Amino acid sequence: MSYNTTMSNAQANFEKLIHDALTFGNVVNIATDQGNVIMLSEQEYRDLVLTLEVEKNPEFVKSLDEARNSDDWTDESEVIW
Repeated sequence: MSYNTTMSNAQANFEKLIHDALTFGNVVNIATDQGNVIMLSEQEYRDLVLTLEVEKNPEFVKSLDEARNSDDWTDESEVIW
């Protein structure tokens, strides 16, 4: 879940914001007078960085596109969990 808050609200609820980021993967946009700050868990951050690094690899992107276009590809919406 992602939501917006003010700096004063973030200060008043800092422990809860940390807990929710770590437990539920919440991403918080904290608005300040100087600009906004995004608060997210370290794992969410690492996942984003990894995704960016992987997408910079043209060979990987090509192989992923080829896999998507193959008969073996199953769209996530078709998977029964």
